[in-house]
Amino acid sequence: MIRRGLKWLGVLLLVVVAVAAVAWAANAAYMQRYLRMAVSQARGESQRADWYEPVDIVPGAGRPAPLAVAT
Repeated sequence: MIRRGLKWLGVLLLVVVAVAAVAWAANAAYMQRYLRMAVSQARGESQRADWYEPVDIVPGAGRPAPLAVAT
């Protein structure tokens, strides 16, 4: 009885690990950025976004008009 329970617990653990591995692989870029942020926070460093290079065009995001100068 206990062996059967441990067997199913092991199978469940294996399934959880497999699902986590698939989720990690599907979101590899996000996970790398997340880990980089977590490590820099643990070290007490400031957050840097020098790796960020947007490539998608945002609708309606034309060149901004210059700000008015206060007189």
